[in-house]
Amino acid sequence: MHGCQFHVCKCCLDMLKKVGLITRYYDSRGPFRYWVRQVMMLCLLPAIHIRPTWVNHLAHQEFPELLSAREQLSLVEFKDYFFDQWIENPNPNFLSVFGTEMNSNNALESYNKKLNALVGSKKPNIWVYVETMNEMLDDAVIDLQTLQKGERITRNQPRREPDASKTCLVRNFSRKVYSNSVY
Repeated sequence: MHGCQFHVCKCCLDMLKKVGLITRYYDSRGPFRYWVRQVMMLCLLPAIHIRPTWVNHLAHQEFPELLSAREQLSLVEFKDYFFDQWIENPNPNFLSVFGTEMNSNNALESYNKKLNALVGSKKPNIWVYVETMNEMLDDAVIDLQTLQKGERITRNQPRREPDASKTCLVRNFSRKVYSNSVY
């Protein structure tokens, strides 16, 4: 199992915001911004190189000419966070996305978003969920067949909204099933 480059970067930017350095990062075009980007890109290194690169090249970097005394303290807080969260605690193989085909979990998040949009509620009825999963599987089979023909997948039709009449039919069916069963 590997981490996600997107989430490492997002967490770093969120922490920069929390400690009050995000404006300095966005306004900087020099060494501080370059250093933050190097920190966020550690996950692109092979796992065995992450900790030595942090310890030998990034952890001791300071910017006294760029950062105020308060910002220097914030930088120490950011470094402590990064070390504890990404260097010390997880297995380096988790943080490293080196050599992986996908270095983010965007495909999973896209799938989850599509499923939630089609289901229409956070706690769907089992029958609505099964029907939605079947529709998504049918779409995936069509996409696979299209790719196997060497064609591009196109989305000409607008995104499907949950079919209210189908949802009602499934709910009515499930109510009948529950009302006729003995519990």
